[in-house]
Amino acid sequence: MILILSVMIAYEIVTGDDPEPQALVFEHNNNYNDWKAKETEAVSMIRHSCFRNVRPIVRGMRNTLEMWNTLQTSLDTTGE
Repeated sequence: MILILSVMIAYEIVTGDDPEPQALVFEHNNNYNDWKAKETEAVSMIRHSCFRNVRPIVRGMRNTLEMWNTLQTSLDTTGE
């Protein structure tokens, strides 16, 4: 998943390293629009890459960082 998100140039969005830019109210802002498009693609990619029994964990979430952290907390068994 990290590789796919990296190729999509969306991994930094998912991890929070590339924060959402401020939208300019009265001006078309390509950076903001590009960022939002990448975030939307990443949300879809994360959701659809989950097994059916895992999807309910992120159902309704639209924030990639929240999804990523929730999945990591819910599914990470390395600390056990």
